[in-house]
Amino acid sequence: MTLSEKIKSLRRSGGMTQEQLAERIGVTRQALSKWETGDAVPDTENVIQLARLFSVTTDSLLLDDPPPASPAPAAPRPALVLPIIGWCLCLLSALGLLTLGILSSVFPVHMSVATVGDLYSEVAYDGISAFLRYHHLLWLAVLLVFALLAGVAALMYHRFPHKRRGDHS
Repeated sequence: MTLSEKIKSLRRSGGMTQEQLAERIGVTRQALSKWETGDAVPDTENVIQLARLFSVTTDSLLLDDPPPASPAPAAPRPALVLPIIGWCLCLLSALGLLTLGILSSVFPVHMSVATVGDLYSEVAYDGISAFLRYHHLLWLAVLLVFALLAGVAALMYHRFPHKRRGDHS
């Protein structure tokens, strides 16, 4: 769309006649008519007044293709997403393991397990090992350790070169 077409379109969408718009800008109706037909071009000051009057940018008036209304929000870059996930996994799993350690010292458990087989034997558990076994939380400790390892792997991923799909070199 040309400048002349934009001026005409904005004037009509604003519900103004050529005389009304010319009066608001401070030019003659004949000058405005020449702008709308493309026989003349408004000077810089008049372009600025038109832009202010119609609440548009001077770029949108002067450029043939108007710029996009607003840039699309950028998707998070994979280079940033992986370290964030890594840090979250590391911190949460470390916090979980620390909590289990504190709980095992606050609520100590001593347990002995007798095994029956070829020979009778007794196994004694103490500390965090006994706490996890007694409260059936061994699965949680294993899960937290794997989460910690996954977090470390996510943090270290960008440090090592790796082939991309379709890269045969």
